[in-house]
Amino acid sequence: MTVMCCVLEMLGVEACPVATAVSSVQPKGFLDPFRQELTDGFCGILGHWMRMGYRFDGILTSRFVSVAEVHATAAFVSSQPETLLFCDPVIGEDGFLAEALRDALAPSAFLLMPNVAGARLLSGMSGAPDPSWCDALPGRHRMITGMKVGEGWAVALDGALLPFGRIPVSIPGTGDLFDAIVTALVLRGNDLPVAAEKAATLAYLAVGRTIRERKYGLDITSIRKELAAI
Repeated sequence: MTVMCCVLEMLGVEACPVATAVSSVQPKGFLDPFRQELTDGFCGILGHWMRMGYRFDGILTSRFVSVAEVHATAAFVSSQPETLLFCDPVIGEDGFLAEALRDALAPSAFLLMPNVAGARLLSGMSGAPDPSWCDALPGRHRMITGMKVGEGWAVALDGALLPFGRIPVSIPGTGDLFDAIVTALVLRGNDLPVAAEKAATLAYLAVGRTIRERKYGLDITSIRKELAAI
């Protein structure tokens, strides 16, 4: 969320964050972290916003920690059908949220953007990932990130491949950076392929410029000039 809010604000989109949980650190690489789920507060905030009639240009969802949060978000989205929903269905290794995301929230998405593992769970597809998996996903537009294609990598957007550069490391926050850039650029009037291409380019730059230990996450300050320029 810290990555997303910073990027959205830098790109001219006012962020109104609501946390599904809080943690002292990101999930991997640290010993005995503090973590607390915030389902009651999350659902209460969305319920209050619905009663107040608040409207948003876009809604960006990422990690949920309970089925109740998914259904509360789905109700909130349905209360403002003119709002664009950007849904990154972070399902997790156990996949317990897959059904709720697929049936309750993803069909309302302007853009559904799972990674390959998430796309497999949501679509029921098997075998090697393929751009045609987009057709089996719900939502108006479907983007599958991190797809291996031959010797390279690509984003599959509505069945078309958008190649991108990739550095073979995993740094927390990279996907959040990508999601925030795509969301902000679309809300600013950019076409989806243009937004995805710019987001992939900037994510590549940020990964290459992050020199600290990976568990501390992506250094988004390393691309502040490029963010300010788009």
